[in-house]
Amino acid sequence: MLEDDGYKYLTGIDLDFNTLLSLNTSYPFACADGLQLPFHDASFDNSLCHFYLMWVSDPLIALREMVRVTAPGGYILALAEPDYGGRIDHPHILERLGKMQTQALSTQGADVHIGRRLLALFRGCGLDEVNAGIISAQWKPDAKIDSFMNDWEVLTHDLSDTAPADEFESLMARAEVSASKGDAIWFVPIFYAYGRVPAQDAD
Repeated sequence: MLEDDGYKYLTGIDLDFNTLLSLNTSYPFACADGLQLPFHDASFDNSLCHFYLMWVSDPLIALREMVRVTAPGGYILALAEPDYGGRIDHPHILERLGKMQTQALSTQGADVHIGRRLLALFRGCGLDEVNAGIISAQWKPDAKIDSFMNDWEVLTHDLSDTAPADEFESLMARAEVSASKGDAIWFVPIFYAYGRVPAQDAD
């Protein structure tokens, strides 16, 4: 949490009002469209998003809005955006689940290739000092089953409306056996990017 890191003046937004009602936070938030932020120019020192650009209809407009409301010299950050098109799933049973998840997300409107697009998108906003990369991953045999169980909820959520229940349960049971053996890999590249809003030219 940013609050835990010492940031005191925070403002959050979400398009879904029910999501905002469920938040347990002390900082203010607004029900707003990220493509048309209800803030004045240069209202914030920095702006950031997390697993957001994959869902917006026009990520370039969303980023330009973040640039608009950020003061010159501030930073725009995309902390994490996945690239499901570059995923690695092994063995075959996990590959099947991975393809099902990617297709389900695409059907729901997600850009499953947004990660690889971040660098070009940030450059297209006129930002300075643009950097992008992939958050590294590590696989430990003794952590396989724990990781699998953590991802189970995500898979269940993503596939709940698209995969037949009996097929999904069968696939997950077989995948759990593979994970328990410590020979399974499911990896979705998670990209990050950041850039600095250009300082205003002196008159």
